[in-house]
Amino acid sequence: MDSTDPDRIDPSSRREILRIAHPLHDHVGGQLGFNPNAKPGQSDYGLLYIGVGDGGNTVFRNKEVDAFHTAQNLLSPLGKILRINPLQDGLWQYSIPPGNPFVSDARTLGAIWAYGLRNPARFSWDTAGSGKMMIADIGQAKIEEIDVGAAGANYGWSLREGTSVVDHHHETRLSSLPLDDAMNDLTYPALQYGHQLGLAVTGGFVYRGKAIPPLDGKYILGDIVSGRVFFTDVGQLTNGKPALFFELPLVYLGKRQSVLEIVHADRADLRFGLDELGEIYLLTKQDGAVRRLASSLETQSTILPIDHPLGSLSK
Repeated sequence: MDSTDPDRIDPSSRREILRIAHPLHDHVGGQLGFNPNAKPGQSDYGLLYIGVGDGGNTVFRNKEVDAFHTAQNLLSPLGKILRINPLQDGLWQYSIPPGNPFVSDARTLGAIWAYGLRNPARFSWDTAGSGKMMIADIGQAKIEEIDVGAAGANYGWSLREGTSVVDHHHETRLSSLPLDDAMNDLTYPALQYGHQLGLAVTGGFVYRGKAIPPLDGKYILGDIVSGRVFFTDVGQLTNGKPALFFELPLVYLGKRQSVLEIVHADRADLRFGLDELGEIYLLTKQDGAVRRLASSLETQSTILPIDHPLGSLSK
């Protein structure tokens, strides 16, 4: 921080902590974040969580799903949530927290906190009540998912997409879980939806603001491409038990509109932001605008659950 202005950073304080090589151009950088619920003296305080994609969509390159097989490779940082202490430790730019789940396993990178992820581009924590960490993992051909963060969890990619088995030679061919699936010790989504609702999930936040009381305790998420905005009760988010969720109707300039209609585009490039009061903002790359969610009585009677969120996976 700038010593004369707490709202400015000091560019001279820049320090590179770590660098990760990626084989392709996509699924590269993900979310960086600190657990806002951790307090000084607690084991998670000051530790940096890093979402890292699996190295890229190899279907475009050689027609094979996840040809690099990085997400299940415990010697690769790709397809993971990493957790490190970013403070300099002697000659090292960072250190591995002793509480990391694989820190004592010589066959695993100690920085790995969770694995089996395709593109964990966004994650956040509930700052009240549950304290849960929600990870938005962008899917391949059929399923988008939200996972609850759990140390040491294997979220299944690329053995699984959502709650379905992946065929590495046929991108859109998914099959049901085997009867003996429990022996695989995989962690399945807390929420999932199919590509009839959108093509790339983006995680938001649990609403803890004051402007929209009906949304208190609701996890807000959306889709980068379709721009649809959804919500679910954070208390219903449990890994392996996909939650019921709802579409949040939006009113803009006095009439109900979708994000695509608001930005006059066929791709929303939707993201979410959060202010210090817990209010949530919608951002899109299409027009560069920042829009705050506010209460609208007009839409409260039109909120309905999403029926059949996975649609048809047989095609």
